[in-house]
Amino acid sequence: MKPKRPSQKAPRQEWLKFWRELKAWCQQELQKTDKAILRDDMLADQAKAHIQRLKEKLQAQQINWNGKYKVPYYKNEIRTAQNLGLYITATKGNPGVHSPTSYHYQAPNYAVDMGHSSVQVMINAQNALLNKFGAAHFKELFGPDAWYVKNGVKYGGAFPAHGDHIHFAK
Repeated sequence: MKPKRPSQKAPRQEWLKFWRELKAWCQQELQKTDKAILRDDMLADQAKAHIQRLKEKLQAQQINWNGKYKVPYYKNEIRTAQNLGLYITATKGNPGVHSPTSYHYQAPNYAVDMGHSSVQVMINAQNALLNKFGAAHFKELFGPDAWYVKNGVKYGGAFPAHGDHIHFAK
């Protein structure tokens, strides 16, 4: 509690006591303020770290469509592959680019092709998609690994013409 100021005509000793008490009170208030500043700085640092984690999480959830037609039906699959480093190379097909019966031409769930410069990264992503979603989840899951999924069934052997990208449809 802040010391009470003595009257104007109080003896010198009373004034000296007041000034000592006021000095001690000010020092205590400064210590409280310093502690509050340290606590606020710590909370600010924690808030900044939390915001950074939220930004990173949001970035991981955002999809880079790489200029391709957006196919929101595949958000989870695309995020999984993008988090492993793959990028979208095709969605809705242009006539003559894919097989005439390709899911790239079948709305609204057009197929998605994703690629990477490393075959091993694509193999890892192909396996991650299978492990996370299961074969029954896909109508098609083709890629460079020595297996593929067609109509929800996993088969041994590489699917032709998919050694340089991953293709999936559901």
